[in-house]
Amino acid sequence: MAALLCANWKMNLGPLAAGMLVDDIIPAGAGAKSRIWLAPPFISISATINKTRGSQIKVGAQNVHWEDAGPYTGEVSIPMLKEVGAEFVIVGHSERRNIFKESDDQISLKAKAVLSSSLFLILCIGESADQRNRGATNLVLEDQLRKVLIGRTERELASLIVAYEPIWAIGTGNSANQDQIADAHGHIRATLSEFSKMVRPPILYGGSVTPDNFGSIISVPEVDGALVGGVSLAAEKFNKLIEIAESR
Repeated sequence: MAALLCANWKMNLGPLAAGMLVDDIIPAGAGAKSRIWLAPPFISISATINKTRGSQIKVGAQNVHWEDAGPYTGEVSIPMLKEVGAEFVIVGHSERRNIFKESDDQISLKAKAVLSSSLFLILCIGESADQRNRGATNLVLEDQLRKVLIGRTERELASLIVAYEPIWAIGTGNSANQDQIADAHGHIRATLSEFSKMVRPPILYGGSVTPDNFGSIISVPEVDGALVGGVSLAAEKFNKLIEIAESR
């Protein structure tokens, strides 16, 4: 399976700056077997799509509401994203869980809404430092997955990508080590296999991914790519990740 690199630009890059960054990424992605996905802020989705038109790059959103419309000030719906051409949505990112206090139930509603649409879902799951120290990592990952997967069809699971992002590694500059990643991804794969023997959703790693550590991360079994944060804001560094993925 070709590696998948998803750039999460978070609350950075308006339409003009997003377009300039895309101009520097497109040459590196041209002809690549790796899949390159970009998740700009809502306001920059259209500009990013316009810049990537004609390329193999997919553009999506960092969040979404589970309802199609309604009195939800400040929210964006799946039909709105589809109208502007978005192809995927990130749901359950650790910053949404921790900073915005999104519950597992809310994340499940969002994830199920995306899976029932024609969009791809990147479902983020991961444990806190306290949960890891208590030896609860696998239980946390399994619980976060099961809340979304129960009742899903094979067709829906074909649109699923899972991103393992240990909360304790996000934005710290310190990624999980190879053994930790292998254990977590192996458990995620085993849990996924309980729900489908036909579909093999990709599992990404996210958590302070850099050009210096990505080679060792992508070499771990069951790592199918990366969800990349801050490094994806610098074309030179993100393009290096593409180069590493291409050489594996």
